[in-house]
Amino acid sequence: MLTTQLENAEISGAKTPRPAMDQINLAVSGMSCIHCSQRVEHALNELDGVQKAVVNLKEGSARVDFEAPASVGMITKAIRDAGFPP
Repeated sequence: MLTTQLENAEISGAKTPRPAMDQINLAVSGMSCIHCSQRVEHALNELDGVQKAVVNLKEGSARVDFEAPASVGMITKAIRDAGFPP
C-alpha cells in the first residue's frame, strides 16, 4: 500500500514530506585560533544527520542544522571530543 502511494506521488509530481530540521546554537569555549574553529566545524559536519554546522571563532559559538539521527547529545559530545567544552 505504501509503495503504491509513493509511486502515485512520484507520478503526480507531489513531493514526499521531509522531516523537520532542528537548529541549535551553542557556546564553545577554549577556541583561540582558526584551526580550533575548523576542528570543531569538521567534527560537527561529520556527524550523521548534521546538514550544516558553522562555527564562529570571534563569538565562540556553533550553529548546527540537523535532523535524526543526530541529537543535541551527539553534537555536544562531538564538540567535547574535539577538545572544546560546549
